[in-house]
Amino acid sequence: MKTIFLLLLLAFACPCFAQIQNLYFNSTSNIVRLDFSTPSPSPVYTGIGSGASIGEGIAHAEDRQGNIIIWVNASGVYDKNGTLMPGSAGILAHPSSSEIVLCPFPADPTKYYIFYNSEFCSSLYYAVVDMKLRAGLGKVISINNVIEAGSNFAEGLEIIRIPCSNTYWLLSYQCYSGFKRFRIDANGISAGTLIQAFNAESHNGRGELDYHNGRLGYAVTYKNRIFLADFDPITGQLSNDRTINFAATNGIYGLEFSPDASKVYATDWHNRNYFGDISSSNLFRYDFTSNTSTSWTIAYNTSKCSNTTVEGLGQIELGKDGKLYIPHVNGCQITIVDNPNEANPTFSVMDVNTILSTGVSDHIQSEFLQTIQISADQTICAGESVQLHIQGGSNYTWAPAAGMNNAGSSTPTVSPAVTTIYKVYAENIYGCRDSLQTTVYVIPKPQVNITSAQGTIICGESTLKLKTSAGFASYQWYYNGELLNDISGDSLLISEAGKYYVVVQESQKNCAGTSQEIIISKSPAVTATVSIDGKAKICSGETTLLTSTQHNGYSYQWYKNNQLLTGETSSQLLVKNEGNYAVQITNSQQCSALSQPVAIQVVEYPQVLLPSDTLVCGNTPLILYAGNPVNGYSYLWQDNSTENTLTVTQSGEYTVQVSNSTCTSTGKIQVQMLNPDLVEIPNVITPNKDQSNEFFVVKNGFGKIHLTIYNRWGKEVYHSNDYQNNWNAAGLTNGAYFYQISGDSPCFGTWKGIISVLR
Repeated sequence: MKTIFLLLLLAFACPCFAQIQNLYFNSTSNIVRLDFSTPSPSPVYTGIGSGASIGEGIAHAEDRQGNIIIWVNASGVYDKNGTLMPGSAGILAHPSSSEIVLCPFPADPTKYYIFYNSEFCSSLYYAVVDMKLRAGLGKVISINNVIEAGSNFAEGLEIIRIPCSNTYWLLSYQCYSGFKRFRIDANGISAGTLIQAFNAESHNGRGELDYHNGRLGYAVTYKNRIFLADFDPITGQLSNDRTINFAATNGIYGLEFSPDASKVYATDWHNRNYFGDISSSNLFRYDFTSNTSTSWTIAYNTSKCSNTTVEGLGQIELGKDGKLYIPHVNGCQITIVDNPNEANPTFSVMDVNTILSTGVSDHIQSEFLQTIQISADQTICAGESVQLHIQGGSNYTWAPAAGMNNAGSSTPTVSPAVTTIYKVYAENIYGCRDSLQTTVYVIPKPQVNITSAQGTIICGESTLKLKTSAGFASYQWYYNGELLNDISGDSLLISEAGKYYVVVQESQKNCAGTSQEIIISKSPAVTATVSIDGKAKICSGETTLLTSTQHNGYSYQWYKNNQLLTGETSSQLLVKNEGNYAVQITNSQQCSALSQPVAIQVVEYPQVLLPSDTLVCGNTPLILYAGNPVNGYSYLWQDNSTENTLTVTQSGEYTVQVSNSTCTSTGKIQVQMLNPDLVEIPNVITPNKDQSNEFFVVKNGFGKIHLTIYNRWGKEVYHSNDYQNNWNAAGLTNGAYFYQISGDSPCFGTWKGIISVLR
């Protein structure tokens, strides 16, 4: 069974090659594809089973980039999306036939031959797929075409390309006769030619047939032997045949050559005893150089996904990485021969978490003979160099040549800046110019920067935290060029001035990246205090002066109740409003300190409740109230009395001071006490110039007095709106006169009477 790696539109004289990047592992429940496009192959699950209780023959084709074109097993042909192609129904491939192989039409690389049989010794069939149909997804246009009617062929099949051409050999074992070849060229499939007589005996047409690097091998199942011979891919002839026996239990089944073809490996597909235990060796090897055989017992482990018994080891296939891959039949692991060229190979195991069967897809190994080998894919860090290697062949040409020291060397050194696929063209032993490629994966240097949310200055005895990106595998911090031991995190707490940088490594290849150097300086600590040049308690409308620590070159910013005071940037602050005041002082290196707040309390002046200036008529005393009694208030009147009231009995200006221990308010009141009962009006005057009783005098009057004098006929003879006690009846005769007296003061009232004038 062989999977053919196909290259479309090949020039006949210069067949090219790209290494196979996929292997399919058959399964009754979930066929697994190993993807070799990355340094370590990864499993991809198709979700498709073999359609039977066993799954052997399987094949696939892929393009130059490793993209799947088609794949096929006994249940039919699948397109790249895993959809069964139209026309697949009724294909006579049997799930228990060891191998299925395919190759392109030499004259039309958009069509493919698929070769298969129907188990054990049966007719040899082919089908045809046309990839031009279904928008490039392909369709099976012909199935179950018989090659050489009347002949029966075994299950092992192999496709070998004839060097320097697009022509192929199809090889198979004709039951009980020997090995037969068919030429596939632009004219189609030629008649078969028997090239080597060989008798595999009864029921021995079930093993794997394999060609590699000029050698042909066939596993003779149930007879525990293998057939080996040299095969000339140009003439199609066999030579130097031999048979090697192995001490297998039940049947040699899988067969594959080491990459250099110096050794051949074979498996026993069923070596459990009656109790289900491994009864003997299950992996065998023949060394062509020493003519010796070696065997190993490969352990099985079903704990991952299967409760059934692993039967043995399945087919063997050479991967892109130069390792051999062997499925555990009815198990969920793949044994890997890591270095099959070596005399003492090592083994590893891959878990695929699905139950596998026997079959593994193959490619046309004759596409590029393994005497020409290229170094495996490599991974480097950006800025590093790596040496590529090619063995065998001649006249090398590497591409791309940029960053390569010698594009014609077998061991050029390259320094790619990014991941690069290098292809080498070489002539093989047949003079054909083919190519191989290898990938150098470049991991960029980690980009790392140091940041500090607190700036780059350490103030006084404080600390500063340097921070870099998280997620790297390791961190190494340096201070003034010296490694800081025991510091391995993505942050660094520092208290000293100096130069700092960090070196980080990513986890895949430990590629290192170095940060910028950050320079940290140190400044003396800043202290900030506030003193009150005045009082902490001020009266409403008053101010007090706050003074901070003063330094030349320092800047200041005042805050009230934790809110910045815009424009208040001097060392002093004159305040008149209540609040908590603090100052932030910053030096020239941007170190700063915030003072403890000082509380300024504004006290309102106490209220004085004296009435406005008051007039009192009569002789009733007046009680003045400075205010209701309040705890903490004190009172002081002009007579030094200290009650909140004062009794007034005479006219005058009265003052009081009300204090609340912080602020003092002063009140004043003018009190006028007028008693009309004291007013005296004469009833006779004697204006005879003897200076006695000369004038009409109103005694104890107050305010402006209005006086009007009438004669006995009621005629006004005198009037004054502001009488000054100066009427003496001048120009009037003696006699009785009437008077009317009033005043501006509401206390005065109106007086009427008779005044006699006597001389």
